[in-house]
Amino acid sequence: MFKKWYLKAIVQKFISFLPFSQEFNYFFQRFITQGITLRDYYFYDRLLHAKNHIASFKKHAKVDILSKVVELGSGWHPIIPISFFLIGSEQIITFDIHNLITKKTLAKTIGKFLESYEKGILNDYLEVLPEKIALLKKIILNYDTQSFEEILESIHIVYLVQETGIIEEIKENSIDLIVSNNTLEHISEEELKNLFLQFSLWLKHEKGVMSHFIDMTDHFSHFDTSISALNFLKYSPNQWAWIDNSIQPQNRLRLDDYISIFQDQKFILLEVNNQQMEKAMYETQKIHSSFAHKSEEILLVTHSHIISKLV
Repeated sequence: MFKKWYLKAIVQKFISFLPFSQEFNYFFQRFITQGITLRDYYFYDRLLHAKNHIASFKKHAKVDILSKVVELGSGWHPIIPISFFLIGSEQIITFDIHNLITKKTLAKTIGKFLESYEKGILNDYLEVLPEKIALLKKIILNYDTQSFEEILESIHIVYLVQETGIIEEIKENSIDLIVSNNTLEHISEEELKNLFLQFSLWLKHEKGVMSHFIDMTDHFSHFDTSISALNFLKYSPNQWAWIDNSIQPQNRLRLDDYISIFQDQKFILLEVNNQQMEKAMYETQKIHSSFAHKSEEILLVTHSHIISKLV
């Protein structure tokens, strides 16, 4: 039986070999899969992430002032950065390897925040400062007269499009909180090791906290509900290399792999909060022998929120 995810995998694999592959992927995501539409469930899911990031920082840094934040993986809509702006953060640096945020997607995101605020929902997630909401309203009223860069500057967001490495805007021992939201699973193991080395330099040595949400499911299952959340674990490394693509890569790392990366770069695990697949469903799932050395307890994990700080 032909499954929908096969088609998406084939199309993304084809697109990944094309010049201007990200532009083609934008068209595919917008008009075919509707993957970049800012829907309510996505918006509020990200707000919940922001709420948990902030709570994690306050709990483990034992301070309320969250001045400088770094977000890995900006995505299409800067929900997390605007959340930090609304609670009073002075500088929010968000970076991605692809230029995805536009003036149009920024306007949609700000509009969603204002809509949520007017409905009385936003305060269930964030302790927003009224003057920040007033500024967002002013931005929307004067949107056509301001440039993309001017709007970002007014809401304290620095948007960078580059690989990790030396980022002049980020000084050593200067960042209060480093966050990511279902981004780490798209980065290769070797690149993650280099990335966490950078994190260990940027993060404040005494009070700095990291808060990462990791989605370890097969992302094709988000699009095609006929396959399980761990469908991709049935393939050998060589088979997966043929299926995987550079548009939306999936590293298939499991929880123990991530924990090793944290610990190798001298991060203490403060909390590891996991979600698991139901055992009855897992028992119907084929698992390739390349994962046989991992325990069932590890393989059952589909999502994790890992909170850490430097040794």
